Amino acid sequence: MTKKNLFIFFGEYRTFETIIKKIKGLDKFDVLFSTWDYCYVNGKITKHKIEKACDYCVPIISTDADLKSFATTINPDMTSDDYFYSSTKMLYHIRLALNSVNIDEYDWVIIHRCDLISNITDVNFSLLDDETVYMSPGHTDENGFFMGDYAFMGNIKTIKSYIELIPFTHYPLAHYFWGNVILENNIKYDDFVNVHKPASFELIKPHMIFPEHND
Repeated sequence: MTKKNLFIFFGEYRTFETIIKKIKGLDKFDVLFSTWDYCYVNGKITKHKIEKACDYCVPIISTDADLKSFATTINPDMTSDDYFYSSTKMLYHIRLALNSVNIDEYDWVIIHRCDLISNITDVNFSLLDDETVYMSPGHTDENGFFMGDYAFMGNIKTIKSYIELIPFTHYPLAHYFWGNVILENNIKYDDFVNVHKPASFELIKPHMIFPEHND
């Protein structure tokens, strides 16, 4: 049986309605969108709203209560400040999406912010290694390895194994925390730019579309 590839949008809705018109090649993927039921620049987020913007996206809409229930199941010592921290939310969205599918049906997965325009769908998967996590460019400094969270991809089993290694807890330097999990567990990694040229990434922040929101 020929396996499919999966594309996951994650995070707050923000500028999704703008970026979804700019990303080409999504018809080659099953597409999920794991997001909140509310966004500070868009208001209430519903299944209808997502499907109106992207009729082939499968919405996974979470509430604060969903996150609280999940977080305390994983780590009973967590407080509300911990599980509503942005990095914890990000991990929750990605886990939720990956757990919603049968990974045996898929080869590759791309995990992508919903305020980002990229050409990552053009990647030639045949050039990639099954055991490597490919990510937007990062760097190493005194805090460790900074992992870019714009987008990352790999064999779906490799990505899911990596995500499940990240502790579900409060961490202020999320990019380093995620990156250091890669180093500490000897996970192979590479930058997109080394395997996909020319790679392009353009972050569309809310204030660029909604001037009243200068974040």
